[in-house]
Amino acid sequence: MKTVTVPVSLVDIEPTTLMLAGAMPDRRTHAWNLLPFLTEGDRAGNPKRPIFLYADITDGVVQHEARGVLLGRYKLVRDLSTGSMEMFDVVADPDEKTDVSARHPAERTELAGVLEGWERETSMHRNVTIYGEPVHAQARAPMRAGY
Repeated sequence: MKTVTVPVSLVDIEPTTLMLAGAMPDRRTHAWNLLPFLTEGDRAGNPKRPIFLYADITDGVVQHEARGVLLGRYKLVRDLSTGSMEMFDVVADPDEKTDVSARHPAERTELAGVLEGWERETSMHRNVTIYGEPVHAQARAPMRAGY
């Protein structure tokens, strides 16, 4: 049995499944084909690869939206409803209880830039609008309507 310690993401399932089926995955995505991990373990990955996070949770009438990025030992989370950002050292604080952004401003700035770039690239940025509505919300509208 192999243990892989390099972070991977659910988006990695798509290229892995396509490779298993004999099809070529889209090389423009951030997703990895995980098959090389079976033989090479952690050597198949890049520990400096950012893992992007997205949460859109509705509980009754309360909606919580957040975006984040995990890069190395730091995880930056932006709460879209409040505009606040917190950064955690997931190695020293795996339960993410202590915001370390004030102690590591350079890392916070770097992660914020990485997150901004991803949001713009994927049209998840709040400033991207069509007919006055954020693109990501408009794209999800058919799902909310039950289609």
